[in-house]
Amino acid sequence: MLTTPPANPDKYLSIREKLIADVSAFTGYNNDKTFRTVDFSRIAMNEAYVRLFTRGFHSLNRALLLAGDKAWLQEKYDDLYIHYADLQKNYEQLVAVCNQQNQEKERLSAQLDAVYHSGTWKAGRAVSAPVRLIKRIIGK
Repeated sequence: MLTTPPANPDKYLSIREKLIADVSAFTGYNNDKTFRTVDFSRIAMNEAYVRLFTRGFHSLNRALLLAGDKAWLQEKYDDLYIHYADLQKNYEQLVAVCNQQNQEKERLSAQLDAVYHSGTWKAGRAVSAPVRLIKRIIGK
C-alpha cells in the first residue's frame, strides 16, 4: 500500500477548470505557463529532485522563519519598552507621593511631640489623671 498508493480523487478538476475560466474571463488574463501546466509526476518520483527541493525549501523556510522571529521579537521589545517607560513614569509618581506623605508624617509627628512636651498638655494630664484612674477601675 505504501509503495503503490491509490490515486487522488479528481472530482475537483471540473470546479478548477470552471474557476480558471471565470477568473480568466473576469480579468482578461490567461497564462498557459502557470503552475497548472507543469507536470510534476516525473519530478515527484525522482529522489534527487525531491531531496534538492526539500533541502532548498528547508533553507529558505529557515531563513524566513528566523526573519519572522526577529521581526516579532523586535515588536515585542518595542511594546515592552513602551510599557517599561509607562511603569517608570508611574514609579516616579509613586516615589513623589511617598516623599510627600513622609514629609507630612514628619510634620505631624513633630506637632504631636510639641504637644506632648508642652506645659498645657502636662497640666491637663495631671488634672485629668484622677478621672482616668476612676474610669479604669470601673471599666468604662
